[in-house]
Amino acid sequence: MDFYITDGKESDVNYWKKETLAIEENELHLCDLGYYKLNRLEKIASKNAFFISRYKTGTCLYQKDKNENYIKIDLSKLLSSKEQDIKEVYIGINEKLPVRLIIQPLDEETKEKRLKKLKQKTANSTKKRSAWQASDLKKLLCGYNIFITNVNKERMKSKQIQLLYTLRWQIELIFRIWKSILNIVFNKY
Repeated sequence: MDFYITDGKESDVNYWKKETLAIEENELHLCDLGYYKLNRLEKIASKNAFFISRYKTGTCLYQKDKNENYIKIDLSKLLSSKEQDIKEVYIGINEKLPVRLIIQPLDEETKEKRLKKLKQKTANSTKKRSAWQASDLKKLLCGYNIFITNVNKERMKSKQIQLLYTLRWQIELIFRIWKSILNIVFNKY
């Protein structure tokens, strides 16, 4: 429905700042790799539309206790539990947006590739002025894909959400191939 071309250096988060993006009821928005803004997800949900995104590291997750108070979730403890599709989770600082959290454990090979990439990033940062260290949680997250969505279980099973997000990634890879191997350059007008 919407095709937006940039010079390739612009962050995807800038796309979400576009106020011209029309949101229709029952549409599904696939957000790129956790580059979402909470107010955009809230706007999608308020229009009775749906979103799927990867969990953005650092996003606080909450659940309600029996007294309807929001209790912050310890994500590392949640990852060690067997539950992989949790429907009553909330994100946000002031206003809480209800989301469904889908946790997909990864195979050892993928986990090791991610850990290696994280170690390289950490090593590269120590060469700069301020050294960056990967937290234990960041290392733990290398073993999982975590998705947030407002699509309920009756409408779409967790495996379908994972498949849709995988397809979204395949489309992104096609564009990357076009840009790098075929030397396609998009100029801004």
